[in-house]
Amino acid sequence: MAWGAVRKANPACATAPDANLSGDGATSASNRPIIARVDRSDAIRLLQALVAAGANTRAPMGSDWVHEIALRDLSLQGANLASAIAYAKRERWLADSRERKDWIYLTRTGEIIARAK
Repeated sequence: MAWGAVRKANPACATAPDANLSGDGATSASNRPIIARVDRSDAIRLLQALVAAGANTRAPMGSDWVHEIALRDLSLQGANLASAIAYAKRERWLADSRERKDWIYLTRTGEIIARAK
């Protein structure tokens, strides 16, 4: 049955045709604002957990340690963790290390964000 026929048969149907029920990871334009809010929320929660675990702006954090804190304190892993870290990097709350590939730094802005919420 085509989507149009389903919609005519049930106008109250909440599932839009672009809601990505296929599970292939693609998102529609209508879902992007929701995903951005989730990424922002996860990024802030990650910053708070890292600061609570002892992260500061003067010392690099190993990737393994960040992943451990995210999993232990927030149950963030995989794509959700990657999205939260990517969002935090875009906002310049976290920064990659110049010395080592597997290190990440908490920026001053990131520390302020973590302590403000």
